[in-house]
Amino acid sequence: MLVILSVITVGCLLVCVRAAFGYEHVLLGEVDVEVYFVALDGVSARGVGNITNMVDGVFDASRVNVSSTSIDFPIYGDVRINTTVTVVHDWNTYRSIVEAGSGIIVVNGHGETVPVPSGYTRDAWVDKIAEAMLGRNVTWVHTGGYPFNYSYLQESGEQGWGEEGFQRLMSHVGKGTATCNHPRPTEIADMTLDAGFSVFIYGWYDLANTVRVQKGNPLKSSDFKNCTILPIWGSEDDYMTGAVITFAETSSASGFYVHIGTNQTYRGNNIPTDRDYYRGYAGSAAALWACAWHSASRDAISAANASIVKAEVEGRTKGLEDAKKLLQNAEELLEATHRNDYDEISRLLDMYYSLDTHNGFGTVALRAIEAGNLAEKAVQPTFLEANLLLITTILIVAGVATTAVIVTRHTRNSRKEIVKPSEKNKSSCSN
Repeated sequence: MLVILSVITVGCLLVCVRAAFGYEHVLLGEVDVEVYFVALDGVSARGVGNITNMVDGVFDASRVNVSSTSIDFPIYGDVRINTTVTVVHDWNTYRSIVEAGSGIIVVNGHGETVPVPSGYTRDAWVDKIAEAMLGRNVTWVHTGGYPFNYSYLQESGEQGWGEEGFQRLMSHVGKGTATCNHPRPTEIADMTLDAGFSVFIYGWYDLANTVRVQKGNPLKSSDFKNCTILPIWGSEDDYMTGAVITFAETSSASGFYVHIGTNQTYRGNNIPTDRDYYRGYAGSAAALWACAWHSASRDAISAANASIVKAEVEGRTKGLEDAKKLLQNAEELLEATHRNDYDEISRLLDMYYSLDTHNGFGTVALRAIEAGNLAEKAVQPTFLEANLLLITTILIVAGVATTAVIVTRHTRNSRKEIVKPSEKNKSSCSN
C-alpha cells in the first residue's frame, strides 16, 4: 500500500512542480505504432466480460501521444507516439497480421482463448505467433486470466488446452515449463515502482484506477528473471500479475509478450474498477511504452551509425573514435536491457554516468543521439595529424641512418689513430 501511495503522491507532486517551475523537453524519437485489437465475430472470450469496454480501454490508452522520461530535472526526454488502432472482426485479417505483420502490437481481446484460423492446428498457429514475435518484432498482449488456456478453431469451435498452450508459446524462448498459477489468486498485488515511474506518471495517468489488482494468474518471476523489461504488478522476487517480457533469449530485435493475468482491478483505496476497460488500457499502455521506447532506441542507433559512416567517407576522423565508443556503449546497453542483466547494465551505465535517464531504452536513445552528434562534429585532421605516423617513421629512419653514419666515421677515425712501431724500435728489438 505504501508503494501505491508513493507512486500516486509523487505523480501528483510531479505534475504540480512541472506547472509551477516549467521544464524542458528533448525529443529522443518519434515512432509510428499500429495496434490491432482482435475481436472476432462469434468467437468466445474466456475471462472477458465486456469486450466493448476492453476496446474502449485500448483506444483511450492509444490516445497518449507522448511518453517522457526524466534526464536531469527539469529536463525530460520524449518519444512521440503516432498510434493507429484497428479492431479486427474477420478471420482473414487476423490471419494476415500474424503471418505477415511487422513491428505491430496484437491485443487478444478474447482473454484466455486464442483463435486458430482454418488450415492450422493450434500448435502450428501458436508457433506462427512465436515466429512473428521472434523474427518480425511483433508484440502480443494477453488481456486476462490464464493465457492460451483455450483454443477456438475456425473450423470446429472451442477446445480446452490448459497449461500446454502457454508452454507451447514459451518453448520458443526456452521457457517451456512456465506456468501462471498462484496459490492465493484473490490476494491483492500492487503496481510496481518501475511501472509507476515509467508509465503511469509519464503519460498514462488513468493507470491510477488500476494501481491494485487481484493476483489472478501471474507469471512466476524466477521463470522470467533474465527477460523482464517491466514488472507492472507484483514483484520480481516471486510473482508478477502483469509484466512486459522480451520474447527472445539474446536478440534485441524481437517483440514483447505483455502479460495481464488479473481478473479484477482496483483504485488505491481498494474500490473495484471496470476490469475489462482497465485491463485493455493497462495492457495497451505497457505495450505502447515498451514498443515506442524500444523503437526509438533502435532508430537512434541506426541514425548514429549512419552519421559515423558519413564522417568516415568524408574523411572527418578527428573526434570520431569518441563517437564510436559511445555508440558501442549504447548498443551493448540495449542488449543488456533485453537480458535484464543488472550487473552489465550497471557497468555500462557507469561508463557515461552523465548521459542517463530513468528509462533503460531512453538511456540507449540518449547515448546513441549523442554519439551521432559527436560524429557530426568530427573534423578532418590537419596534415600533421593525418600523417603523424608517416612523419614519425621518416624521422626515426633518418635518425637511425644518421646514427649509423656517425658510428661508421668514428670507427674509421679510431683505426687511423693506431700508431705503427718505428724502424728504430724494430732494430733495437732485433739486437
